[in-house]
Amino acid sequence: MKKQLVTGWLLPVKLCCDVLIFLLIAAAFFNLVIPKDSTDGETRSGLGIHTDALTGCQYLSRSSNLTPRLGKDGKQLCEGSK
Repeated sequence: MKKQLVTGWLLPVKLCCDVLIFLLIAAAFFNLVIPKDSTDGETRSGLGIHTDALTGCQYLSRSSNLTPRLGKDGKQLCEGSK
């Protein structure tokens, strides 16, 4: 049995559908693999949350930058001394 090739005007339609399916699968994969955390809004922030083992204070990081994580009141978020 011969395999029929898509030609003519159907070829661009098929290519667009293939690309769309690939993008939908990729978007679903990244939403499942990279879950959102409390630093994210509508989109993924890319920030990491680190907790100091001694003080319980939280810090945000991106690349090699580190900054204290602040609450709504402007104070650093700490879960108490250990």
